[in-house]
Amino acid sequence: MDGYRAAQAEAFTNWFPDGDYPAQTLAVVVGLARPEYAVEVEAIAAVPA
Repeated sequence: MDGYRAAQAEAFTNWFPDGDYPAQTLAVVVGLARPEYAVEVEAIAAVPA
């Protein structure tokens, strides 16, 4: 986790210098929905009308 946080802080500082960072969530789990999955992603995006 420490390495992730350090890398994220460095990247976000470079990509978003104004400090207006995108929403994000990190969840550590013991397993995914199916054992053959390497990554599981679920997202909802909203755009102002």
